[in-house]
Amino acid sequence: MTGLQQMNVSFDPAEDRLLWRLTSQAEQGLCEFRLWMTRRMVRLLWGGLDQLLSQDPEKILRVEPAARQVVRQFEEQAALEKADFKTPFQAQDAALPLGETPLLVSQIKLNHAADGNKIMVLHDKNNQGITLTLSPTMVHSLRKLLVESAQKAQWDLHLEVADPKSAFIPADLPMQ
Repeated sequence: MTGLQQMNVSFDPAEDRLLWRLTSQAEQGLCEFRLWMTRRMVRLLWGGLDQLLSQDPEKILRVEPAARQVVRQFEEQAALEKADFKTPFQAQDAALPLGETPLLVSQIKLNHAADGNKIMVLHDKNNQGITLTLSPTMVHSLRKLLVESAQKAQWDLHLEVADPKSAFIPADLPMQ
């Protein structure tokens, strides 16, 4: 999927799942994709995103291991400052390529793209799903939305994103 315009993650207490909604501009016009994420899938996705961010090829080549966490916090802060969390998700008349009923995600694959973006493949048990190309800003924004929604769900997953007020950024980071 290309042209991601909006995303929203909300907790549905009756389903005890997170509903992830994405809108995208495609050749056939505006499309909305709806995905159910169980607690288990959120935990697996979080771990995969965490690993993906930790193994960013550019950081591994340029930044000392001891400084990678600080660099990551700084990048996360910068990405979250650019993201728009104030504009509400706008439910629009959009095509629903996966159907009106949200797809129950049971398979997640994550990888690095050559351009620095991240590739996320989400499928259900019947191998139906979507492939997303996410910029680093979108990855950090998704992480923030997952944190907030998992807290509302009271899932005790202990997910955290960088707190701009508490992050310590040294004046000089060691570079390799």
